[in-house]
Amino acid sequence: MARRLAGLVPLDGQPESVLELGCGTGHLTRELLRRLPDARFLVTDLAPSMLGFCGEHLDEIDRDRVRLERLDARAPSLPDVFDMVASSAMVQWFPDLAGHLAACRALLRPGGAYLLSGFCRTNFPELDSLLSGPPWDFPDPPGHFLSDARRIAGEVGFQVQLAEEDIVEHVYPSAMEFLRAIGQSGASRAPREGRPLTREYLRLLVETYGERFSVPGGVKATWHPWFLLLRNPWEPGGAFPGKSASSVIG
Repeated sequence: MARRLAGLVPLDGQPESVLELGCGTGHLTRELLRRLPDARFLVTDLAPSMLGFCGEHLDEIDRDRVRLERLDARAPSLPDVFDMVASSAMVQWFPDLAGHLAACRALLRPGGAYLLSGFCRTNFPELDSLLSGPPWDFPDPPGHFLSDARRIAGEVGFQVQLAEEDIVEHVYPSAMEFLRAIGQSGASRAPREGRPLTREYLRLLVETYGERFSVPGGVKATWHPWFLLLRNPWEPGGAFPGKSASSVIG
């Protein structure tokens, strides 16, 4: 997903300043650094552990053009504007997508782009079919449908330049390997308050998933991601708040 998202960087001008939100373990960070060798980056996440992991896995040659900073991406606020904002597999966790997109638009210069991916609510239907019932009884799955994301982006003033989605069935060696892959991506889904996911429940989940969704070669899991390229439109004669991003990441 990170590689595909980075491949959607607009070709009508290379951004010089990039703000990444929710960097997680740094998959998108590294892809963007390779694609934009002359840009400078402010890479952010709410979790210090994610920032530390991301920074440790950057190539030595890239570290001079990356600044790492803790930031809450739900409604990010900075005194600067950027040529591009990017986030991968993050916004599905935000119930207030309109507030997030409006805040991101305020961080972009006129003509700047927000490149993002997320998941539909129908992501991992196999896993959700188990978690939604007893004994787990998790809350409804996170996510936004692409049609809703496009509509909300337009309502807050973005122009939608590209919108794509995929349904991909992937085979993992085992249910445990599938759950481990989710964990390694930095994602987590919490059970209902007061109902912790105990070792017993986790063991039962792995066993039940393996029995119910077994296919040749392992177990299946269906991904339903989407990708958006949004543009902050030019407003002739209009002032745009903020100063150059060079003071933040220079």
